[in-house]
Amino acid sequence: MSFENVQVRRQPGVNGLAIASFVCSLFWGYGLLSVVAIVLSLMARKQIREHQAQGLHQSGDGFALAGLIIGIVGAVITGMVVLLILAFNGYGVAVAALLCAAIVGVMGYVVLRHSK
Repeated sequence: MSFENVQVRRQPGVNGLAIASFVCSLFWGYGLLSVVAIVLSLMARKQIREHQAQGLHQSGDGFALAGLIIGIVGAVITGMVVLLILAFNGYGVAVAALLCAAIVGVMGYVVLRHSK
């Protein structure tokens, strides 16, 4: 019996980026890991969709979605804390509003750019 013509097709398991995004979102890291979690989760969801388009099943979309949601919440809370610190330290509402607009703009760009 010969196994020369046997092709083994390995099914991909859980996406590693999805797990990494979920872990980063849980640890928060003063907001920095929240941003990392958002980027990793968007990359993971894109990879999972690409695998599905090729007919392969790769799990981890739930981890990636959870990492995305928790990461966004962490980034928003970090932004609000920074704004409160600026507002109470005499930098004024204008600077705080400008910073808030910049944070929201960058986060919106990242989400929209990588969600396609």
